[in-house]
Amino acid sequence: MIPVAKPHIGNQELMELGKVLASGCAAGTCPEVELFEREFAEYVGSKYAVATNSCTSALHIACLLLKANEFKRTAVPAYTFPATGSAPMYCNAPISLVDVDPGTWNMRPDALSMKHKIAIPVHSFGNPCNMPEIMDNAHDRGISVIEDAACAVATTLNKKHTGTFGEIGCYSMYGIKEICTGEGGMLVTDNEEHYELAKSLVDFGKTSSMPLPKFEHLGYNYRLSAIQAAIG
Repeated sequence: MIPVAKPHIGNQELMELGKVLASGCAAGTCPEVELFEREFAEYVGSKYAVATNSCTSALHIACLLLKANEFKRTAVPAYTFPATGSAPMYCNAPISLVDVDPGTWNMRPDALSMKHKIAIPVHSFGNPCNMPEIMDNAHDRGISVIEDAACAVATTLNKKHTGTFGEIGCYSMYGIKEICTGEGGMLVTDNEEHYELAKSLVDFGKTSSMPLPKFEHLGYNYRLSAIQAAIG
């Protein structure tokens, strides 16, 4: 098989991985994960970041945060990876496959309409969508925006990182991405309430650990492990 891309895992990653393994704390609740989240948020210029085990998981959580499960019709580009459309469908939200620009394969800003309540523009191949126009059209129509930046963790538009224009951004750290953890994802937001709920939902709905674990939401096992965070 000819690989699409080869991950760059060198001595620094091996050293950080060794530290985690030697610490005896390798799970998704270990300090290495929170460190990775803080560094990632700083890198893209977002207030908060939540590590997940895939971008698909991040997209699912993002749809839940924006209440897609309240039958909110979601605009998805007609050209994208299946996960973009699967995430709102996990929430039983109807989706609309909307037109893409034949020159960029990205969602056309004028494809959004009043029937849409959520839009998920995808930065195909790392090429940024026209986010200023998408956000203007979304604002005029009362549409919430989740950015699928699975292929665009290092992409900027007008000196602003993709994934930080909408309410929520989702990234992939799959084996062929710019930041590689083998499998993994990241959700970013500037909304503190979204951040707190996302942190809970990726960890079985847990809201506190001390003195005993407390679970208040229907959550998921979407955590990224400390082993993966060390590589990232």
